[in-house]
Amino acid sequence: MSKKLSVSLEQLLYKRGFFVKNLLGKKILITGGAGFLGSHIADALVEEGAEVSIFDLMNPTGEKNISHLGDRIEVIRGDITDGKQVDDAVRGMDAVVETAFPASGCDRDPANQHVAVGTVGVFNVLKACSYESIPMVFASSISVYGVQRYVPIDEAHHTDPFLLYGATKLAGENYCRLMAQSYHTRVVVLRFSDMYGPRNGRNSAPVNFLQQAVKGESLIIKGDGQQVRSYLYISDAAAAVRSLLHNFPRPGMIYNVGGPEPVTVRELAEIAGRVCGREVRLKFEPGNTDSRRYIIDGSRIAADIGFKPVTGIFAGMQHTLKWLQRSED
Repeated sequence: MSKKLSVSLEQLLYKRGFFVKNLLGKKILITGGAGFLGSHIADALVEEGAEVSIFDLMNPTGEKNISHLGDRIEVIRGDITDGKQVDDAVRGMDAVVETAFPASGCDRDPANQHVAVGTVGVFNVLKACSYESIPMVFASSISVYGVQRYVPIDEAHHTDPFLLYGATKLAGENYCRLMAQSYHTRVVVLRFSDMYGPRNGRNSAPVNFLQQAVKGESLIIKGDGQQVRSYLYISDAAAAVRSLLHNFPRPGMIYNVGGPEPVTVRELAEIAGRVCGREVRLKFEPGNTDSRRYIIDGSRIAADIGFKPVTGIFAGMQHTLKWLQRSED
């Protein structure tokens, strides 16, 4: 077999979802690629030699997130709610990772939900990938589950979100499911747990606790602090995507991606104090809180893809503290 034919066969197998030994030279588009998750996925794929293109609105924070990558990536300024822009960006790619969602601007106010991005935008990306027969990874969230009915939470758990963010992500998942079933679109859904780490611009407990501990302030906990989260360090989230692109499963698969060790919010606050080398005071306040125990079962992706998170909460908080200190400098 000639080298030219061999390369063509490899590209064909990749687009149909079969195993590829490495991502060297693969053209991969990351929608929302200048965001928190997207920029770390870009780091992981560039490191492996992929030809990465980032499709993003490119606000100042996004520009800072990817500035270190320089000319190793292509930047396409665009909006995923614009179907033509998406079609043009997807054409010629070997795979697409859909992470576009301005989570840092999302709160409980109905005015700040970005529903068009999570519905129209996701469908635009799905449609373009379907026409081009390109594998797609959709970044969803464990928020689709709502209040746990049992733990650990596996992918068969009932989906009943009580946050609008979770409802929007579930709508995107439903588009993925239907496109996979009816149009054989090669899309896989990753339900990410609460992510933290460098470049985290969202209001999150790990970063908030570290900032409060460094300043010697009381660490504010909403509720009794017994809520449980499987916090996922951001480089592990990116590694999950990279693993999936290496060994793409059948269309419509859904995988949980959680951290290796669930902790209560109170335990997280205490860890923040230890990481900062300080005695911390915990201040419990009423407010918007819930009793969710998000102990996430990640056994399916471990069995199918071979992915397991490797960054424990203490090490992850140490890495996050170093980033915060560099940012202040």
